[in-house]
Amino acid sequence: MRPKRLRRALVGTLCGIAVVAGSSVASSGPVLQVSSSGDAASPRTDWVTTGVARNGAQLVVWSAPDASGGELHLWGRMIRADGTVEGVQFEISRPRLDGEPVNAVAPAVAPRGRRNEFLVVWTQDDLADNGGERSEVYGRRIAASGVPLSEPFVVAARDRFDQVGSAAVAYGGARREFVVVWSGASTSGGSAIHGARVPGGTSRVGEAFGVSPPRFGDTSDFGPNDPTIAYDSRAGYYLVGWEGRTAELPSGRTEVYVRLLKRAPNQLGRTRRVSGFTTAGRLLLRPDLAYNRRADEYVLAWSPGEGDEQNIFARRIGPAGRPRGPETEIGIDTGWAPDIAVAPDGHYLLAFQHGVDTTSVHRRRIGRQLTAGRLRQVSTTAPAGLPSVAYSKAADRFVAVWLQAVPPDQDQNYEAFARQL
Repeated sequence: MRPKRLRRALVGTLCGIAVVAGSSVASSGPVLQVSSSGDAASPRTDWVTTGVARNGAQLVVWSAPDASGGELHLWGRMIRADGTVEGVQFEISRPRLDGEPVNAVAPAVAPRGRRNEFLVVWTQDDLADNGGERSEVYGRRIAASGVPLSEPFVVAARDRFDQVGSAAVAYGGARREFVVVWSGASTSGGSAIHGARVPGGTSRVGEAFGVSPPRFGDTSDFGPNDPTIAYDSRAGYYLVGWEGRTAELPSGRTEVYVRLLKRAPNQLGRTRRVSGFTTAGRLLLRPDLAYNRRADEYVLAWSPGEGDEQNIFARRIGPAGRPRGPETEIGIDTGWAPDIAVAPDGHYLLAFQHGVDTTSVHRRRIGRQLTAGRLRQVSTTAPAGLPSVAYSKAADRFVAVWLQAVPPDQDQNYEAFARQL
């Protein structure tokens, strides 16, 4: 699952909350405030993501300042299968041993099947080195009880990679491994999507390998970014998606691509373009993948444009990585930052941010053929946005987390909230 970032998404000082025509506030579980960064000198929760273990334990992870209000640290908190918050928030990231300042940002999380544990990955920026231009990807194992099972460990080291972007992670059950993918330039030059395998139950990281083709690193703008990954539990393959621009595209335009990752790092399928949306200016596409075991296919959702041009599209992708059918508009005007999850019966839940001047979180049930169900509102106060959604088999329902202003109607402090849907 990929990370959710706040900056540039929730903007302005907002009054009230807008209910979109034809939508309703869902009769779901209660809204829970999960994080509490109010003791910080400059409190502002800035990323949020979630995952659910087999036993129903839900891990919520976010990035927020420490008590000094300076560095961003990574925090977590557990939610029980019955939807109640458990214990207190705990720190996942660690300060550098040499005391140099760092920011731990852009978390992603994946559960480890029947073992009831998670792997959390994030990007750690070195604030003392070129304004954070040198960064690394870290990981840490967390039990479903919230107890860390390892110390933080390096997945992508800064002696090999410059300007590392966001990371995503998926667990391959039959293969008993996690695969972490991230964007960034190697020290030898060229921007790309990279990956590495982490055997389940360990902190050992395999040799890094390239995922995106070299032609994506040859462009002067908009190299591969925003990676996402999903695991095909039937074939034992992964599908990796990203947004970027190749040399044949006009300057300032990005599209969404996917590539199949097979049983070894050097076994990669053909890179295929999924999106076809065209508009002037840069497209902020933010792709997100989910694998549907019942239908034996993936679905990729993305959101092109900014401001009034925002909307959400999706496309089905076969197990061999080939797109199926046309891209389908499944969001609403000014929909952005989609996150998608699938239930065992094969239907999807799409959660997304809606609005330009007033932002809120909505959801929509999506059928196997990408037919869109009724629009429902998830958040209850504004501004709110950047949701992450997962399915809880133990609770037999979806769960969502998002960022929301505290107190409402202001754009100063954001906290992580959660709700069963």
